[in-house]
Amino acid sequence: MLLASDQQVQGAGYSKKWDYIFNGADWPLDPDSECSATNQSPIDLRTDMHSEPFPKANGNEFAGTYVNLVKATSLNMGKVVQVNMPDANSDGVSPNNYFTSQHSVDVLGGVKKYSAAQFHFHMKSEHTINGLRFDMEMHTVHLAQKDTRRRLADEGGDAKSKEPFASAFGLIFDRVNYDQSITPEERQAVWDFFEALDMGSTLAEQNDKGHDILAKEKDIPYGDLLAVVNTANRWAYSGSLTTPPCTTGVYF
Repeated sequence: MLLASDQQVQGAGYSKKWDYIFNGADWPLDPDSECSATNQSPIDLRTDMHSEPFPKANGNEFAGTYVNLVKATSLNMGKVVQVNMPDANSDGVSPNNYFTSQHSVDVLGGVKKYSAAQFHFHMKSEHTINGLRFDMEMHTVHLAQKDTRRRLADEGGDAKSKEPFASAFGLIFDRVNYDQSITPEERQAVWDFFEALDMGSTLAEQNDKGHDILAKEKDIPYGDLLAVVNTANRWAYSGSLTTPPCTTGVYF
């Protein structure tokens, strides 16, 4: 399913600290954020969504291009574990990892191409499915092709008219409640991907921003993981960043 993400897509001029002490209930009180606006994410995804406002999109209009990463580094960012695209260009996005979506153009009024900047993980999942929360949710953050340099402060207008500035693949993982049709080869691809991340690493090294390095300059089979995903069966909707400043205009 396509789910949006916000980590490291920072709003210009927004530097307030936030936390999960009240599980986000206090975020709408911040007048400098959009956390009290409509079209907020995450949401409860339903298997009976066949009408507005959150329809399932036709998978035939989505095309993803993703490759395995060379010399990538995984970081403990405090709230998430994150991997930045090692081949990022001057706009901060990968020219080799992207997707195109006609749904973005026809339904959301956005651009067709979104390029990947990074991916990260939330434990447990931010979105739920039919009210059920899962072990982990992975977001690959993409920025809209036409405005990769534009940031959140440049977004104007109301939530309903705002075209997406960002999007992401959102994948939900669970050790027990998962798709039983997965093949041994697909299971191995998932296993190899997580093994490469070294999430349990105890390395004491930090990067220049003070974030703990978990795996340094390792080859990560990212493309192999996404090749497992059935993009023809997904949810798609227009939402917001899932944490402050909760800016709307995000293609989930």
